[in-house]
Amino acid sequence: MLGALLGSVIISVATASLIIAIQLGDNAIKNVGQNPPTKSERNIIRASGRNPVEFNTQLQEDFERFRNQ
Repeated sequence: MLGALLGSVIISVATASLIIAIQLGDNAIKNVGQNPPTKSERNIIRASGRNPVEFNTQLQEDFERFRNQ
């Protein structure tokens, strides 16, 4: 009897955790590309040898395609 109750609690917690994880992932996907790159991100782009303006344009196009999938 106690084992069944404990199992039910574990299943409930696991289900709630799964739902929360799915919601967080979904929100992250919806918000992708909403903000321009930060100064440190631009520095990383420059260090890679790319032009930040062109890279940002390409990144926005990639995010738009990702959102429309």
